[in-house]
Amino acid sequence: MKITLSQNLRKLRHDRDLTQEELAGFLGISYQAVSKWERDEGYPDITMLPILANYFGVTVDTLIGNDIASREEQIQFYTDEYYSLNRNGKMDDAVELATKAYHEYPYDWGIIDIYMRSLTRGYSEMPREKMPELRTLCKMVVDKCPDAEIQMFAIYSMLFAEDDDNVEEWFARVPGTYDFTEGERREDRYLERGQTDKFRHQRQENRMQLFQYLHDKLGPVNATPEEACLAYQHRIALLDALFIGENVLQVQHYYAFNYLHLSGSLFELGRKDEGYVALCKAVDSLETWMTVVGEDQHYSGIFDTLVRSARTNFNISTYLRLLDGEHKHPGFSSVCEEEKYKTLVERLQKYIA
Repeated sequence: MKITLSQNLRKLRHDRDLTQEELAGFLGISYQAVSKWERDEGYPDITMLPILANYFGVTVDTLIGNDIASREEQIQFYTDEYYSLNRNGKMDDAVELATKAYHEYPYDWGIIDIYMRSLTRGYSEMPREKMPELRTLCKMVVDKCPDAEIQMFAIYSMLFAEDDDNVEEWFARVPGTYDFTEGERREDRYLERGQTDKFRHQRQENRMQLFQYLHDKLGPVNATPEEACLAYQHRIALLDALFIGENVLQVQHYYAFNYLHLSGSLFELGRKDEGYVALCKAVDSLETWMTVVGEDQHYSGIFDTLVRSARTNFNISTYLRLLDGEHKHPGFSSVCEEEKYKTLVERLQKYIA
């Protein structure tokens, strides 16, 4: 859908018998900016749209030439398709799609979000010539976007992408210690107001977030096989310490992930017997997890009020790619022709529809 703001703005201005200078004076901007908008060489700031729409007595969607229903449907399509392409490693296609979406809907925060993500291309691959555009977008989002999640992504984007001379201004925008996160503030609010059930639930939610944070931090980064083994053993020890009884069932996917990578690192080190022990535990954990996918999860103990649904979008093929696919762990190359290995892989393949 082509944005027609330039044509609409020109027509609305002519209908009011206004010059570009007169409209610019009302808006407090230069007439050159209005001229660029009408030539379709630039767009007003997103916060300027309601002012323009109110001035001319039209809706924002009318101003920019969008039918509301089709607009929302198309925006949802672009957003879903972007994340689908990204998940499947088709970053070039995702960037092309996000760029097209942003050209059509430069005023939608969700589209701005995926466009910012496309500009970063995983941060390290971000084209440097895109830095000024990313910086402008991120500043606008942080200052004006009502969506806290999109704001945080903008901040974190700049923490990775900004040059050393300017990055401190972005660090200054980051929330402080863990105690200042939204979840912690909610917990304090519920406690002060005597809202016991909400307080209890929020407390468990915060504990789970802390677990997930620590679990991620224990993971190896650019590690040797020896270091990787130790990291995944630490993660497994964390799971053993925190989740007991019925809770163990709810974290089998964590166990599977860590045992799978541990086994690959052990095979890489030539510790075949230990590798097979870990691999068997990974497969057992995945099979157990498949029995609860789609069901409600009920935690107990320190997570006793937390209830979540097991991930219905769980995809066991992700694990199979590590075992026998394009992203196979290098450690499995030494054993992938052995019958014992093939038998374990076959146990998982039966879950692929």
